[in-house]
Amino acid sequence: MDDEYRLSGSSVVWAAFDGNDREILLYDGTTVTQLTHNDYYDFAPQVFGSTVVWEADLDGNLSSTADREIFLHDGTTTTQLTNNQEADLYPVVSDGCVAWSGGGSVLLYDGTTTTVLSDNLMINDGPVLSGSAVVCP
Repeated sequence: MDDEYRLSGSSVVWAAFDGNDREILLYDGTTVTQLTHNDYYDFAPQVFGSTVVWEADLDGNLSSTADREIFLHDGTTTTQLTNNQEADLYPVVSDGCVAWSGGGSVLLYDGTTTTVLSDNLMINDGPVLSGSAVVCP
């Protein structure tokens, strides 16, 4: 089942089942590109222009969010933004910045540095991002 479509301008991103797990695909207005080719369940994609972020379930236990990581595709390169044993969830992207909830905190990646914006809030939802301005629920 394909779902989780998100739009930004002429770009569309979604997660699709490839027969084994879920992968992230991007349509840029001309071409469909498969951004992930891995053994993870990749999902919850968000797009801003040609920049895409998503969650990946690295341990294969979809009933748990214990080991979710955040990935970023900047239009050219894919980078794993988190690498820990925590639940990194709800990524959002805007103007080159990425925000997400991780381990009860809200974090912001500005293209070079990751900053913890809040700590131990026990967030149950994702942040809202506009440029580098972040609002936490």
